Parts: sequence; structure tokens; C-alpha cells
Amino acid sequence: MTAPRLLPYHLAGADSLREIVNGLSCCNGKLVHPGIKEPPRRSTLSYANNHRKAELFEELFWRLSDHFRSTNFMGSPGVIIEVA
Repeated sequence: MTAPRLLPYHLAGADSLREIVNGLSCCNGKLVHPGIKEPPRRSTLSYANNHRKAELFEELFWRLSDHFRSTNFMGSPGVIIEVA
């Protein structure tokens, strides 16, 4: 399971691996479509997170940032949005 597959759970507000595993368990039949035979265990996700390089997340961040800026999702290109 790769980081981008877990991204929707983080965006939905999942605060823990337990929430993500429980969410994946609820859609067990639908996991077959992306090729997942059974939901991953919490220990598997934890191991993957601990052994995944931080550069992967940095690259994902910049790709998503570029994508949303180019589609005007976050406002006009070049406009800085301040977050309070």
C-alpha cells in the first residue's frame, strides 16, 4: 500500500492507523479492484510509514501543490493565500 492510497483517509480526518485500517475493512469487497486481497494490518501500515523516506512525501506535496495551482483550485496562479 503506497502513501497516495492512504491520502484520502488523511484528508478525511483520520487521526490514526486504526481508523484507516477500520475504514479499509469496511470496504473489503472493493479492495479487490485495486488488487488488494485483504485489508492491511495496522502493524503493516506502521512498518511502511516508519521505513518510507521523507522525500516521498515531499515529492507528493510538491506535485499536488503544482497540480492544484495549475487548475486554479487554490486561487489564481501566483496568488499567495495566507492561512491564519
